[in-house]
Amino acid sequence: DPGEKALCVHPACSRGTWQVDLTRLCLFAVDIPCESPSRFRCANNRCLYIHEVCNQVDDCGDGSDESQESCKEPTLPPCTTEDYKCGDGKCIPLVHVCDNYAHCNDQSDELGCDHNVERTCAEKLCEHECTDLPDGGFICFCRLGYRVNEADANACDDINECEI
Repeated sequence: DPGEKALCVHPACSRGTWQVDLTRLCLFAVDIPCESPSRFRCANNRCLYIHEVCNQVDDCGDGSDESQESCKEPTLPPCTTEDYKCGDGKCIPLVHVCDNYAHCNDQSDELGCDHNVERTCAEKLCEHECTDLPDGGFICFCRLGYRVNEADANACDDINECEI
């Protein structure tokens, strides 16, 4: 069937293109959906999976997947009222805080939890900052240069940032 596509094996076609029919050998990657966040469009129009970007391999064939522009860390957007801001600035949904699974790289979403559903931040128990949890209870967190005390989840310990 001329409308069916198959991976192109013809030497005139580049890797990742599709063979459409005998009159049009190649359907170039620009014709194939390549949408963020799971895909990356190369400067030469090839489409890669995002895990192939910045992996020290020129998967595009033109180096655009390894360029300084493609590999710079994105600027993190501000967190919303429905988010919790991790110690590294990453935002996670508030429903993932204090669920016994660390979603933040620094595990700050699991430190300082008070699961007593009748308690709130209004009680001012946290030494630094506090966020009420959606199902009741709260989480205490510390300002930059401090971390939650292991023995007292409401307290913060000063840390030597040079040792981290």
